[in-house]
Amino acid sequence: MKKLLRSSAAKIIAYILLVISGITSVTSGLGIYSAIVLRFYNMQYYVPDETLILDTPAACDYENLRIMIFNFKYELIIVCVLSVIILLTCFFFLLCSAGHRKNQEELSAGALTKIP
Repeated sequence: MKKLLRSSAAKIIAYILLVISGITSVTSGLGIYSAIVLRFYNMQYYVPDETLILDTPAACDYENLRIMIFNFKYELIIVCVLSVIILLTCFFFLLCSAGHRKNQEELSAGALTKIP
């Protein structure tokens, strides 16, 4: 474990996974919200002159997206939970590896931690 804490490649991979899992957890959370909460609303589509439209490509695409998200709501919950677990694991790994440098036993300060 000490070798892994000092590896710069492991830290870079952890940063990348942290960002990707953060974005995934937020977007899947929004998908869960729209699938569970917004399914109760009846969607009506209007153009600026107040006429109801349902056959336009934009209205059909949005309705198909709503249906697809609603059909995958349980998968979105699993994706959200897994991405939050990955996010927390990477965050705690980066906290533990802070200050560890290759070929040094003691902790060392980084470039941004020195007070002028």
